[in-house]
Amino acid sequence: MATQFKVIGFDKARNNYKRRAVKANPTKALHNLGALIDGATKRNFVTSGLAHDPPKKWKALKPATLKQKKRIGRSGGILIRFGRLKRKWLLKVTKKKLIYQSQAVSKKNFPYGNVHHTGTKNIPKRRFLPTKKHTRKMMKRVFLRNFKVIVKTR
Repeated sequence: MATQFKVIGFDKARNNYKRRAVKANPTKALHNLGALIDGATKRNFVTSGLAHDPPKKWKALKPATLKQKKRIGRSGGILIRFGRLKRKWLLKVTKKKLIYQSQAVSKKNFPYGNVHHTGTKNIPKRRFLPTKKHTRKMMKRVFLRNFKVIVKTR
């Protein structure tokens, strides 16, 4: 499962400010945004649901699933059996793109994160990535902090 965030309009914005001095490092901003998204994702696993906009708990595990997890000595946490989906994430930043991708796969090499995030007929949807609304808030905060526009007076 790959989630990509692309900075759209950065070149246009930079060209609009040619008459002004622009100190902008999109790579640094994307690294900072990636760290925020990673933190929000991990926080969702800790709280067993979306921890923001508005908070929403994941659907509880069925009694049979809890019984099976207890029998094999695993955590009773939702979406956590071995902890791969919670731990294995790749954060890759290029000049204009942030890729935040789950590296968790099953024994048969199936990337199961998307199934849990979107749900199926038999598996309830348990969103662990930040919502678009929350991501936009994080992006605004990061980009305002990282892009310093210095207006030159004449």
